[in-house]
Amino acid sequence: MNYPNNMNLLIIGNGQLGQEISAICLKSGINYKILNIPLFDITNEKDIENFKIKDFSTVINASAYTDVEKAEEESDLADSVNAKGPHFISRKCAKDNVPLIHVSTDYVFDGNSQKKYTENDVVNPINQYGSSKEKGESHIRNNLKKHIIIRTSWLYSTYGNNFVKSMITLGRDRETLSIVNDQYGSPTYAFDLATVIVEICDKINKNDNIIWGTYHYSNKGKASWYDFAAKTFDLVKDHEKLKLKKLNGIPTSEYPTVAKRPFNSELDCSLIKKNFGIDIKLWKESLKIMITKLMEKK
Repeated sequence: MNYPNNMNLLIIGNGQLGQEISAICLKSGINYKILNIPLFDITNEKDIENFKIKDFSTVINASAYTDVEKAEEESDLADSVNAKGPHFISRKCAKDNVPLIHVSTDYVFDGNSQKKYTENDVVNPINQYGSSKEKGESHIRNNLKKHIIIRTSWLYSTYGNNFVKSMITLGRDRETLSIVNDQYGSPTYAFDLATVIVEICDKINKNDNIIWGTYHYSNKGKASWYDFAAKTFDLVKDHEKLKLKKLNGIPTSEYPTVAKRPFNSELDCSLIKKNFGIDIKLWKESLKIMITKLMEKK
């Protein structure tokens, strides 16, 4: 896709999503700058205030504290990154009249619904990570009209650390694995989300009748963590032989964690498709593409 050369994006966060966005920008010839903690501390109000955000057409906040387990013990740090950071960024964006795209999570929901979660459903996070992200969303809504909050789920990429890479490592080292089979969501390829974000930035740059607010985006289809792992191993076996011989599905009760997890966090993504004309791929198709890329990197 061709993008205008007057688009200039500020990407905050150099994790798997930030790297996917910057790779798209580099390939497409889009002007961008990527910043990351600790060189750019979003929890430091002075750092944000002193940065020339007005030089950019859109700010993308892809930074986050994402360790769900550690967030229970480090709730102050999680709040600082996931709540205070977005507060400072959105306030600066409002001051400089620059739109903000912020990435949030399915974990703002409690997971008790039997249906897909829409943007209008009541949030009720059940762990510190989800709570910190919900606070960040609220700050942005209060501070800045020109914002797009995108809640996503179960993110993975060829960059960084994620569930897919962890499963592949375990599959190479172990003969038997047990994976939770009663928590459901939608695996999301970070490249697909990054593409969506860049497309929205393009529409913002063109003043294309943007409907600001909160949206959901994940790849299409529902899966348990067991389903996600099983498909990962099926696809990897096309490229290499794994040591893994048996994959067991177990209930959450047999895999206790410090942080509570939602049993169903599947997102309804019809609104972003309607308002932005977004094409949403099936999670199994995107996983196949990612694993092929990953195997080619070896």
